[in-house]
Amino acid sequence: MKNILWLQPNKTLAETIFPQEFTGDSNTEASRMIAENLVPADWQLIIVDTQWSADKRWKHETYRWSGTEVIVDYTTAVEETKNRLRSERIPLLAALDIQFQRNLETNSDNSAVILEKQRLRDITIIDPNLTLDELYNLHC
Repeated sequence: MKNILWLQPNKTLAETIFPQEFTGDSNTEASRMIAENLVPADWQLIIVDTQWSADKRWKHETYRWSGTEVIVDYTTAVEETKNRLRSERIPLLAALDIQFQRNLETNSDNSAVILEKQRLRDITIIDPNLTLDELYNLHC
């Protein structure tokens, strides 16, 4: 893959990806982009032609440059996971609200609904010992 990774001042990565038909040299292209001010002056060239983007499980902002390789920032991955889980639970909680109301109208037991609603509220309490794979695979 022909690409260039840039380190931005906030320590996140930016990536220039060349079309498949690009036959030029990535290092030469990076130098040209810098010379022609096609990238911000405070971006730092870190690596060319890397395969890091093959794993796009996480949002772009979650990746960091360790000094030698591209890594997933665990703290950012936890926040990304929490946000994803919050989005996933919205329709589930709405459906439980309806079920709760129906149970009230028929004097039915709501204990299972209450337990499930609490489980969904607690889903964003993330165990700090989870691996990145376990984080990624968490779902409501």
